[in-house]
Amino acid sequence: MDYTDIQKLEEVEATRLDFKEKVELTKAKSWLKTVVAFANTDGGHIVFGVTDDHKFVGLENPQAASSKISEKIVSMVSPNPLFTLTQIGGLSKGVVCIDLKVEAGPDYPYRYVNSQSRQAFVRRGDRSEKASDVELNALILRGQNRTYDALPSSYKLSDVSFTLLAATFKKMTGDDFDMAKDLESMGLVDSSGRVTNAGLLMCDQGYLRQSVVVCTRWKGLEKGSVDGDALDDKEYKDASLITLLSNAEDFIRTNSKNRWTIRGMVREEKSDYPFKAVREVLVNALIHRNYQILGTEIHVDIFDDRMEIMSPGGMMSGSRIQNMNKEHIPSMRRNEKISDIFGRLGFMDRRGSGIQRILNSYKNYSQEPTFYSDENIFLVTMPNRSFTCAKRVQKNPPQYTGKATLATKSKGQMVKKGSLTKEVGPQIAEKVTLANKSKGQMTEKGSLTKKVGLQTAKKVTLANKSKGQKAEKGSLTKEVGPQTAEKVTLANKSKGQTVEKGSLTKKVGPQTDEKSFSEYKIRADDLPIRLDLPAVGNVIDAIVEICKQKNRQGAFRDRTLKQLADFYTKYKSDYSFNRDALAAFFNIGPDAATKIIRKCCDLGIMRREKRSVYFFINLD
Repeated sequence: MDYTDIQKLEEVEATRLDFKEKVELTKAKSWLKTVVAFANTDGGHIVFGVTDDHKFVGLENPQAASSKISEKIVSMVSPNPLFTLTQIGGLSKGVVCIDLKVEAGPDYPYRYVNSQSRQAFVRRGDRSEKASDVELNALILRGQNRTYDALPSSYKLSDVSFTLLAATFKKMTGDDFDMAKDLESMGLVDSSGRVTNAGLLMCDQGYLRQSVVVCTRWKGLEKGSVDGDALDDKEYKDASLITLLSNAEDFIRTNSKNRWTIRGMVREEKSDYPFKAVREVLVNALIHRNYQILGTEIHVDIFDDRMEIMSPGGMMSGSRIQNMNKEHIPSMRRNEKISDIFGRLGFMDRRGSGIQRILNSYKNYSQEPTFYSDENIFLVTMPNRSFTCAKRVQKNPPQYTGKATLATKSKGQMVKKGSLTKEVGPQIAEKVTLANKSKGQMTEKGSLTKKVGLQTAKKVTLANKSKGQKAEKGSLTKEVGPQTAEKVTLANKSKGQTVEKGSLTKKVGPQTDEKSFSEYKIRADDLPIRLDLPAVGNVIDAIVEICKQKNRQGAFRDRTLKQLADFYTKYKSDYSFNRDALAAFFNIGPDAATKIIRKCCDLGIMRREKRSVYFFINLD
């Protein structure tokens, strides 16, 4: 081996490569544990005669060092792994290193042995660490050429049923499912009639307690970023893997939008996520997860801009997928029995091309899925293909110069929150200011000023005041040249107080036209700083007004109106919901929730996106 071979070694991922400056004999465990870890994981190289900063200093007596390395491995590693020793020359005059190449397996588990203990090590990233109990059990099964799902359980065939599996097999293959023969040939029961772990995963009852899928639709971009941030959540368990897969897919469809456009004479649908790729990720999560890790479950987390699917257990080889070439990842099955069944049912491709198909589904998009793994989890993040940069203005918008300032003063002083200035060229300037004041002080929220040239100005101001004070919300003034001005006014009076809400008056020359504020497409989402959620009272007024226009006064009781308004402030017109979400929020049964949704759709307060998926109209 020469210098060019050393350069090739340096291209090996850190998981499979280690350097030692010299051969330690008195502290041989420092490198023998790496030998054991390589043998237990995916093999690797140890290069002796190289410093930690990758300087090749060589060994004084390479031949003697090779003999000592062999002697230590044979006497202190059990069983003896497969290894080769190669001298590396051509580095510089008189510098010779040794490459120790360790093969993986097949007699797992390998242990470092001394007079006091027998320890198994595994490779985690670039470290060699003691194997956990779960990892040790997996190594023992691997050494026996068995997998966890092939192990027999305490259940008998009479304790379970496989009705769904038989029906699915018939539907997908066209062949009848022979219980007497197919259950044993698929590894769902053993020759003595005991149900295997694979049988527990595929039976109708789903008796393996760690077989759980938790799905959550989060509001916003992060967990816990908004009050009441879980818009929908479900936990699926006590069922066959086939049912869990179907339930997870339905949850994702329900909480995704299916946009469409007309191109020529053809309608083209563009879903948030490519569902063939979603199925691929879900199937991999179900069949490749480590079911030996108790107290864990598969998580599906949907955010505004992405979906994350996490399964317990990293890659079987101990490698980190984020450090690997995605086009050349070997196919390794942690659970061979259920992998084979899913392959027969057509739920997965046995050729190991799943990751490439997932990446190809995003070929025409700027973002692509990302993959991450460690010793505990495998995580796939799929971008929302419908999510645009315009909806992420709160994350460092490049067009904004200036900064946000926050000042607070109390008792007679003005409070300003979130002053933001935007300049684009010499003519355009935008500024948003928020101010709060209480007990005799003025409150202004969301003042927006925009100038384009010397003629156009827009301003939105909101003000609140209570107990005999004047409150104005959402007054919009628009001037275009010296001739055009727009203003709308809505007035509400209660107990001698005057409240003006969202008034807009439009004048073009001598004519006057009045429109409601909601008809102008100015919403909190369009502003660079998100305004407060709409007041419940305003939403109630909007619902009552819609009922009046439909001649349906009294369509809802006061309590139902209040609940509808509260439900709207959680979802607004941006997020979908279903019957179950409304039923849980109202604390009512599904049938009662269906009646409320049907009535709201008839009145035009809600709209049906697709089956079991609903949106509010804009009631701000």
